[in-house]
Amino acid sequence: MLGDRIRMQQHYLDPGVFIRSMATRGSRGGLPTTTRNVMQLLDAFGKDIIFVETVGVGQTELDIMETVDTTIVALVPEAGDAIQTMKAGLMEIADIFMVNKADRPGADRLVVELESMLMLSPRMNQWQPPILATQAINDVGIGELYREAKRHQEFLESSGELLRRRRQQRKEEFLHAVEHRLRNRLSLLMSENERLRSLLGQVENGEIDPYSAVEIMESEVLSRGWLPGVGQPP
Repeated sequence: MLGDRIRMQQHYLDPGVFIRSMATRGSRGGLPTTTRNVMQLLDAFGKDIIFVETVGVGQTELDIMETVDTTIVALVPEAGDAIQTMKAGLMEIADIFMVNKADRPGADRLVVELESMLMLSPRMNQWQPPILATQAINDVGIGELYREAKRHQEFLESSGELLRRRRQQRKEEFLHAVEHRLRNRLSLLMSENERLRSLLGQVENGEIDPYSAVEIMESEVLSRGWLPGVGQPP
């Protein structure tokens, strides 16, 4: 499941391989909202390995850790100066670091910086993310990357971490579904109810702050019992 399949044209017709680009359609976490559903479909169809590529949106790209078992963060030498700004985001979610285009100047320095940052913030679950130098275009280091991914999978299974992650993923999927359903229902309710439309207008005009408006709306919705059935508000 890719954000961009143009680079994968040489594999598009390989037997046993299915490649599909998916638009985010406004999703802010780096993945389309339907990614989990498509992964479940592919799993049911018998695919043994599923790759999910994010769209590349930087520190907000955190949905991936709630979706897959192994997260590989791919960096290039030119990202060296930006490593410090990434520390609070992508640095914490990586199970494996991949420094691609390792034949370019600055690759060795980037590897050293990553190693230093990992030493300052060791993982508590006994898995220390490896840092691999690769050259994808020349097929250098790709076999090692695959072996590390398999090793991480074995660690997850033997430590019980895989079960914990799967449980957390199902929980997040449930909460996302609830959030999506409630958002749609509230949007419908606000479009049909004059009181809530007026409240929204006050927020848009700066007459009331959003947090106070939420408290008022919550009181209105719960006190009148509008949300469960929605439909036409009383």
